[in-house]
Amino acid sequence: MNSVALETAPAPISGWKRFWLSAVMVPLALFETWDSSMFFLALDLSDTGSGFSGILTKIYMLTHPVFAVAAVLCALAGRVRWAVVAMAGVVLGRWLWYLPGPNGSLASKDLYALQPTITLLIIPPLLAVCALVLARRNEHLGLATLLVCVPVIYSNFEMALFILAVSIYGF
Repeated sequence: MNSVALETAPAPISGWKRFWLSAVMVPLALFETWDSSMFFLALDLSDTGSGFSGILTKIYMLTHPVFAVAAVLCALAGRVRWAVVAMAGVVLGRWLWYLPGPNGSLASKDLYALQPTITLLIIPPLLAVCALVLARRNEHLGLATLLVCVPVIYSNFEMALFILAVSIYGF
């Protein structure tokens, strides 16, 4: 027996599983598309700052709508694997946005205040990379979908809480 006979490709996912994974990805990708378009239209590329931080901001602003639209189209077409890759691009782009600038705005010395830094700078790229590895192998696409959806849901939940707080208490 040769080694090629022992290597097997992963089984293709069923139609229903593909449908449910796409049903999870479409609303999140649509929201990211809307969010990125509003963000892209509201900000001017010349007002993103200078230096390395400004370059990262420009990269995020230019790639976020592209990855979000790609995720919507792939999820609507039932290409869950490629939708996961596109949403991982969205998550990694948002990570570029949260990286501390030269002033170290997100970096903190206090252990209690370090939790938001860990939540924004370590966990999302780790989840996105794990999802990319699973999508590359075409294995456990449900877990890969969950891994890219958690940072998106977290950031949108945070925004929803902010809107609720502003509507109750005002600025």
